[in-house]
Amino acid sequence: MRWRRWGAGLVAGLATLAAGCVKAEPEAVSTAQPSLSAQAGSFGAAMADPAPISRRAFSKGMHAGDLEPQTAARRAVFALADLAAPPKPLDRRLLHYTGSLDLQVTAPTDALAKAAALATTSGGYVERAHESTLVLRVPVARFHEVFDALQALGTVLRKSLTVEDISDAYRATDLRLATLRATRDRLQALLAHAKDEKDRVTILAQLEEVIESIDELETALATLSTLGALSRITLEVKAPAPVHEDPVELDLAALRWIHVLSATRYEVADRGERLELAVPEGFVALGSHGLFRVEAADRTTLWASRRTNEPRGDAAFWVEAIERRLAPGFSRVEPSRAGGFTILELVERGDDPYRYWVAVRVHDGDLDLAEAYFPSAQEYRRHGDAVRAVLAGEVSR
Repeated sequence: MRWRRWGAGLVAGLATLAAGCVKAEPEAVSTAQPSLSAQAGSFGAAMADPAPISRRAFSKGMHAGDLEPQTAARRAVFALADLAAPPKPLDRRLLHYTGSLDLQVTAPTDALAKAAALATTSGGYVERAHESTLVLRVPVARFHEVFDALQALGTVLRKSLTVEDISDAYRATDLRLATLRATRDRLQALLAHAKDEKDRVTILAQLEEVIESIDELETALATLSTLGALSRITLEVKAPAPVHEDPVELDLAALRWIHVLSATRYEVADRGERLELAVPEGFVALGSHGLFRVEAADRTTLWASRRTNEPRGDAAFWVEAIERRLAPGFSRVEPSRAGGFTILELVERGDDPYRYWVAVRVHDGDLDLAEAYFPSAQEYRRHGDAVRAVLAGEVSR
């Protein structure tokens, strides 16, 4: 990411520029933190009309004080983060819980309605609803209470629970952000007193890059704040079915894990080994141990794992095996390549479908799996190329 490029070169450049400019103290910046709202309805209101968020942006020909409008996506993630932002400095560990439940119920529609009510009454909300599946966001403090209550709605067929400590990632991002803000303030002071036009152009170019990096870090920090305040539960319900109609039970035991692959669950990856990938631009990494998973502010997610290549097969075998088992649940499947990975892009049915990538790569005796979830066509357009570049090995770690 851009902020990693700032170091000794920038410091030296600032020193050179400062020698030809009048020294001045940077202006004091006043900040105010919005109050925390525990009402579930506040989320919808904030998303519809978030409080103004402005940052200074500079480019050649612009002057200090010019403002750049915010995109709707960035305003939305900051509005959500304001609802449940952790204190600064952190006085607690930031934990993000991810749970998934498969329930057998006699009345699926009623069970989904009760599940949605449990989320909203806890101070959370329904993030996504599709056919027999709900994705719920609930406050971290009430995660276990809601998770247990959901299990009481039916017979548990499958469940999983993971917890990630994102405190260190939050602190590291906050520290980098403070450093870049100090650099920005110094550049603004130099710009205000620069006499030479060449110096002004040089300062403006550096200031533009610094502010772009600040923008990325602010979004990353807001994303981490949200993840530390609201955990995610994926619930899938199904009515009882005769055993002979269950394709999972009829399938080969060694291939049954394919049926568990899901755009909103990490169960298969949790059972495998960690597969380290680069972090795409605009994403934040969630923990350095256990499952490799990165997430963007708009909920686009990439996760990866490694498992034993059993039964022994090449990439073509596994691509066909996965497509045969998952394709019936989607409107279409589009294969493609990215470096050593073969990607199956599964597109949901509906007007604004999500996209789910399952990418496979066979390496010696291992089967590498990379999965990606794009909530809608908008997120796919925004992040598809960046995720593909990571899979193709075009982004360094």
